[in-house]
Parts: sequence; structure tokens; C-alpha cells
Amino acid sequence: MESRISALVVEDDFFIALELKEHLENRGFDVIGPTSSLSAARDILARHSPDVVLLDINMGSDGLSYDFALHAKRLGVPFVFITGYDAVAVNHAAFDHTPLMVKPVDLDQVVKQIELVCS
Repeated sequence: MESRISALVVEDDFFIALELKEHLENRGFDVIGPTSSLSAARDILARHSPDVVLLDINMGSDGLSYDFALHAKRLGVPFVFITGYDAVAVNHAAFDHTPLMVKPVDLDQVVKQIELVCS
């Protein structure tokens, strides 16, 4: 039996998070969260060891998610930025090769990107 990919959704927009969660579950993924808090995401990451993280960059009152992304990277957990920012705005050398999808995203493309980073 093939194991399902688990994805942690870290997104501060409730409707985007819900849409991601529902689409991924309908496509056979195990979805952890979503959470709109970077501290909660860090706790979840420690407890659940997801296969991938879908991560918004601008987390509202929590600020930018770069520190969390670096933490996930140190743990060896791949992640995909899903953001309203374009690639030029992500001016951080540590993320030069990080997949970035600009909102609004095509949900089927999100699935393909997850499959790529998890392969």
C-alpha cells in the first residue's frame, strides 16, 4: 500500500487555507492544519513531521515566514511558498531554489509542485 503525502498548510487567509485543505484532501493528501500562526506551525512541524509545507510568506500579524522556512529547511522538510509576492520580492539567498507560486494559484499546479518536491 502506498503511503499518502502529508502536507502542512501555513496560511493566514482563512478562505485560501480552506480551499487548499479541501483540494488536497480530495486529491488523496493527508493535510495537517491549516494554521494561521507561525508558532503553531513550528509546534506542528515538531510533532507531525509532514512531507511538505505549503507556506505563505506574509503571515499578517506574525510577520514574514522566512525564519520558519529556514527552520523547516534545517529539518529537511521541503516547502513551497504560496504567496501574493512575486519571485523578485523574495530577495533572500537561502530561498533561491525554493518553489514559489503566486496567488491566486491553480490548485492542480499546487498538487504537481508538491509531487515534485516530494519525489
